[in-house]
Amino acid sequence: MKDSNETPLGAQSSFACGIGKWDTRNKPTFSDGRINPNFSKIYPIAQWQDVVALALSPQAPVAKESGAWILASSYNLTDARNHDIQRDRGCFEMLWADIDEGNLPKEEVLSVLRKILGSGNEFLIYNTRSSQPDSKKWRVLIPLAVKNKLTGFGFICYQKSLNDALVA
Repeated sequence: MKDSNETPLGAQSSFACGIGKWDTRNKPTFSDGRINPNFSKIYPIAQWQDVVALALSPQAPVAKESGAWILASSYNLTDARNHDIQRDRGCFEMLWADIDEGNLPKEEVLSVLRKILGSGNEFLIYNTRSSQPDSKKWRVLIPLAVKNKLTGFGFICYQKSLNDALVA
């Protein structure tokens, strides 16, 4: 959602991505001894418009362990799924939040987000896969302006601030 007609903030944002819970690139074999076909390959990059398209037209139902995922960071080398590495080397281009409690209607979530973010800020809100009519669950993605990309430490601080604001 965007409250103005300006160029979308996320238009130039990129995010490391992959498929499935076990998508790893930094181990030559899996724990069961199978050869890892993606060993030493960098993770693909998704653009913000790819993320929006997937949210608007979700993939066919697959087990969560087999679904597409993105990281909030554009750092995509073979060790990108390591939290410590992302904290030290990541370039974060998005904040995110899961709103899983309260069974809140979308309009209420939108109202809270606009109060926190102010007008004119882009964000994407969609139902998570586990959302039900009587137990609504939302995911919110907030792309950052290119000039406001965050280091791993900055991401931790801003992410905590966002989560604190949503709880308040």
